[in-house]
Amino acid sequence: MNPTPVYLGIDIAKDTLEVAGPGLRLPVPNTAEGHAQLLAVTMTLRVPVHFICEATGGYERRLIAHLLAQDQAVSLLNPARVRDFAKATGRLAKTDRIDAELLAAYGRTLQPPAEPKPSALLEELTDVVRRRAQLAGLLGLQRTQRHQLYDAKLIAELDRLLAFVAQQIEVMDQRLDELIDQDGGLGTRLQQLCQVEGVGRTTAINLIAELPELGRLNRTRIAALAGLAPFNRDSGAGSGQRHIRGGRSNVRRALYMAALTATRCNPVLRPFYQQLRARGKGHRIAITAVMRKLLLRLNQIAHTHELILATQHS
Repeated sequence: MNPTPVYLGIDIAKDTLEVAGPGLRLPVPNTAEGHAQLLAVTMTLRVPVHFICEATGGYERRLIAHLLAQDQAVSLLNPARVRDFAKATGRLAKTDRIDAELLAAYGRTLQPPAEPKPSALLEELTDVVRRRAQLAGLLGLQRTQRHQLYDAKLIAELDRLLAFVAQQIEVMDQRLDELIDQDGGLGTRLQQLCQVEGVGRTTAINLIAELPELGRLNRTRIAALAGLAPFNRDSGAGSGQRHIRGGRSNVRRALYMAALTATRCNPVLRPFYQQLRARGKGHRIAITAVMRKLLLRLNQIAHTHELILATQHS
C-alpha cells in the first residue's frame, strides 16, 4: 500500500514562492535556486509529497517543469475553483501564506490528480504557439490603429513595425513546422485533425499544444476542460438557461475561429448551425454549440489515433 502523501500548497508570485503544509512554512524566491531549496527542504520530510499550485498566468511554469523533471507529484488548479473552495470553507482572508495553506487544505480534502509529465517537445511547441498568438494579436491591433493615423511619418514607422511583426510570425510558423517534423506522431495527428472541414493548420497546432488531453478524455470531461460544457441552472419547477464557464480560453479562441469557418463549409456543422438559427437560437448560442460539436469530433479522431499508437507499441 502506498503511504498517504503530504499535501503542500505553493502560492506563486512573480518573484517569490510561499510554501505551506503540516508543520512547514517556507518562503523561497521564484528562481532556480529557490526551486532547488524547496526540493531540498521537502526531501527532509521522509514522506511522499504532493504539491498543489494554481495557475498564475505563466509565473508557475518554470517551477512546475522543475518539479515534474524531478518526478514530483504536482497538481495545477484553476484559481476559480480554489476561490470557491475558500468560500465554502469560510476562508475569506487573503495573504500569500493563507493562500498557500488554503492550497494545502484543498489537496488534503479533494486529492486532485497529479499533472502528467509533459515532453520537452510539447513544452517548446506550446511556447511557440503562445508567442505566435501574441504576435498575431499585436499585428491585428496595430493594423487597426494604422487607420486612425494621419501623419505620414507615423504611418511609415507603423508600416515598418507591421512588416517586422509579420516577419516574426513567419519565423514562428517555420519553428512550428520544424517541431512538428521532429515527431512523426504529432505530424500524423495534425494531418488527421486538419481533415475536418473548417479546421486549418494553425487551429490544429493550437489544439495539440493547448489541449494535449485531446483523445484521452471522454466527451463530458474534454468539453468541460475546454469550457464548452453547459451547466444546468434549474431550481424546483423552474428551468433556467444553461451557460458555459471556465475552461481554457486559448482553446476556445482556436475553436471559435474554426467554428466560424465550419458554419460556411462543413457539410455537417453548416446545416447544424442553420437549424439552430432557424429555431430562434442567437448566433452566440449557435456558434458555441458548433464549437462543442466540433471539439467532440476532433476528440474522437484523436482518440482513434491514440488507440492506433497503443496497438503499434503493444
